Amino acid sequence: MRRLINLVLAGFFFILTASAQQSNTPGEKGAEQLYKVLSKNLRYPQKLYDNKSTSLFSVKYLISPENKLEDIIPSKYTPNEMKDKLIDKTLYGDIDWQSFFNRKIRQGDYVILP
Repeated sequence: MRRLINLVLAGFFFILTASAQQSNTPGEKGAEQLYKVLSKNLRYPQKLYDNKSTSLFSVKYLISPENKLEDIIPSKYTPNEMKDKLIDKTLYGDIDWQSFFNRKIRQGDYVILP
């Protein structure tokens, strides 16, 4: 299951960066930072792994106009054992959220990680 999570995260990273023509493509810096944080801190629950259960879920990151993380909303399909770690805002402090947008961040903007 750990391999599955890493593959999903790697797929997300490559989708964001696959069309990159330059090293400073919008979203690339933030995507790299987000990938590093999640791959370092996120582990699939052993209980679900032992039961051979799989999970497909998304996480919505609400961003303030000041480039700060306002809220983290996991989908209803997120395993309960992972929610506490996913919504820990201290993990995401160094991410440049502005790099996900081609414009100035407005109130209510968000990034969704499938």
